Amino acid sequence: MSDDSIHSGPDGIHSGPGSERRRHERIDVCLPARLTLVGYTVAGELSNIAPGGVCFVTEDAHLRVAAGNFVFVDFEGRRGDAVVPIRRAVRVTRVERPDDDQDPKRLVGLEFEELLTLSGLSFPSPDA
Repeated sequence: MSDDSIHSGPDGIHSGPGSERRRHERIDVCLPARLTLVGYTVAGELSNIAPGGVCFVTEDAHLRVAAGNFVFVDFEGRRGDAVVPIRRAVRVTRVERPDDDQDPKRLVGLEFEELLTLSGLSFPSPDA
């Protein structure tokens, strides 16, 4: 990893040199999600969420997106006992693969077209 790597503290909030450029704090989550391109939907999960975007993780080898592409992301939050479906138009900001060639995961940074209001919503944490 580079010196701009993100570090998560015990509260799940990211800090470090890269976070200084971010406008919003990220919260670690473990949340099923779908990424939809024209004619193709990819299953995966969100590893973190912020009002400005999410990190989508998938092992789908057929995913073909590049920074600058526009796609949709679908996931669910909770407000009390109610499930809140969320569908957002997003711009792909980055696509990364782990350094390990045997690891099929792809990390896709997604920026919301409109900020997501997180107030009142809850999401499962990775520790849950």
